[in-house]
Amino acid sequence: MRADGRPTAVRPAPAHALTEDERQAVLETTLQPDYAALPPGQIVPRLADEGVYLASESTFYRVLRDHNLQHHRGRAKAPSTPRPPTTHRADQPNQAWCWDITWLPGLIRGQFTFLYLIIELYSRKIVGWEVHEVENNAHARDLVERACPARSRRVAILRGCHELYDAVRRRHPTRWSSDTRNWGHIREVWLHPENDRALMTKVA
Repeated sequence: MRADGRPTAVRPAPAHALTEDERQAVLETTLQPDYAALPPGQIVPRLADEGVYLASESTFYRVLRDHNLQHHRGRAKAPSTPRPPTTHRADQPNQAWCWDITWLPGLIRGQFTFLYLIIELYSRKIVGWEVHEVENNAHARDLVERACPARSRRVAILRGCHELYDAVRRRHPTRWSSDTRNWGHIREVWLHPENDRALMTKVA
């Protein structure tokens, strides 16, 4: 019996393979300043916009890999591990707010509106929201400014509810078989608590 010779067999080049001049043209194109930081998925369409076709995207990748260039080139940054989000703790209202801008699909495909949303970390309640056709800093600033006095009013209403229930129970204690509704606050609320626990474990 003989060993399998297929892995080391010398095979003729495919008839449709690029010539050395064509491979060199692909290589030189990818090293040009305008394309040095782009992947083949962007180089090939840009060349097509200019009326130029050198090779397919997969061939571009193959040529780059053969010349050890299949990595971040030019201004492209190497991938990095994202840092875990910062941990926040709130043990009373209005210590921390979370906000975000979310794209909302419109009635026409490709058109979007923007939802500006603010959530109070301690109660997890929405303290302000608006929808706009554009995304800019002015809308976000105005929303925060309007949400601040509104949140103060909500805290005062919550405190008033507690005082109301307490006064009614004192007037008619026999009507209450247990404590009144709890209008108080929990001790603390965490945002991304797992990061803090992991840090404490690592330090320990």
